[in-house]
Amino acid sequence: MSKATTVLATVLIIGAISGGIYFLQDSFGGNLQGQLSTTNLETTNASDEPTTTPNETATETDNTSTPDITGEVKVETPQLPNGDLKVEIVIRNNGEGYLPAETPLQYAIFLNDQEVFSNSSAYTSLAPGESFSFTYPIARTIYQYPDSGIVRLEIDSDNLLQESDKTNNSIEINYSF
Repeated sequence: MSKATTVLATVLIIGAISGGIYFLQDSFGGNLQGQLSTTNLETTNASDEPTTTPNETATETDNTSTPDITGEVKVETPQLPNGDLKVEIVIRNNGEGYLPAETPLQYAIFLNDQEVFSNSSAYTSLAPGESFSFTYPIARTIYQYPDSGIVRLEIDSDNLLQESDKTNNSIEINYSF
């Protein structure tokens, strides 16, 4: 088997495992050894309306508010010359509404305007303040990228979600090593 075929097979296996982890996390309702994390953030407001505390989350029947899905990107530069970038992604619901599991959540990672990863999950639900994260290695042998450039995360690029803010669904950061 050639080196390129081996690398491609490895990337496909990692993608399949990642999808399985998301499935298992949803099935068991919890985290799997730190691979995925969900957190609840305390929210406050100035009115007498109830607030969400760390022990309470919105329910699927809460139709009064909409979610606001946002992302964070961190890039870990390679330790070795010609090594691979690792991109840490956090996807969070910063809105006041619940994102139900049956709602497709699409997201993609781009490196210098080339899509290197995409996913559409209809089994990830996010209550207000909840998030999930993953780290994706971008193989330099496959994408042959330069020592500096731009990493971009796009969430809901087809605008399928009803959100309180659609202007924060894309984030770009520069990398250099």
